[in-house]
Amino acid sequence: MDSNLEPQPTAAVPCRRRAEDHLTPQETAILERYGGWLRSLADGTRAPSTPEQMQFVRVAHGELEPQTPFELAWCKSQRLKGGTSVPSEVHRRLENLSAARATLEALLQKLEQRRQEILERVRPMLTQLEAEFVDCLNDAKQELDVREKDARQAVLEHGVSCLCAGIKATYSRPRTTWDAHGLAEYAQSHPEVARFRRVGNPTVSLRYLPAAGVPLQARVKHLPQRSE
Repeated sequence: MDSNLEPQPTAAVPCRRRAEDHLTPQETAILERYGGWLRSLADGTRAPSTPEQMQFVRVAHGELEPQTPFELAWCKSQRLKGGTSVPSEVHRRLENLSAARATLEALLQKLEQRRQEILERVRPMLTQLEAEFVDCLNDAKQELDVREKDARQAVLEHGVSCLCAGIKATYSRPRTTWDAHGLAEYAQSHPEVARFRRVGNPTVSLRYLPAAGVPLQARVKHLPQRSE
């Protein structure tokens, strides 16, 4: 592999600055046709599925220098928009998170392996037990679904919240929503409405790329608890 494609160990690599201060016709054509797709790779909403896509993600995150026409077009468009590369401190902390997650993943796999070894010894007994209960469980589940639908309908009809028989039923009034794009356009000609605009605090969401098997978050919910 070309050494220029290796990530720098301590600092994020910014998109290479080129002499032009505008997009070339070829770059414009790439972004018009593939811009949304490239953005979904860059922001993580689409998981890369080929080596080329994985390389593009690393370029978009500032780990590699742009080389291909797609990478060069994307980086230049981000520079012209005022986009910045991902700081090395963010990379470091995400790498720490990834390492911690890998440790937990390995322990969960070992736990699951041991659990399966034990289950194999008692599986015939469990199969017989489930067969005894399968019909009555299905009947009970169908009855539960009917009763839940009936209870929801009663709460909707009366428009009340209540606590009864260990069940808390909460009635929520219909929500009113506004077209944010339409309001923004309206505010351009009616700036007085801008004083009602409120901007909340930024938030962070972490999306782990899909892996084989049951998602880690689902298995973490069933971790054994420490005894007091």
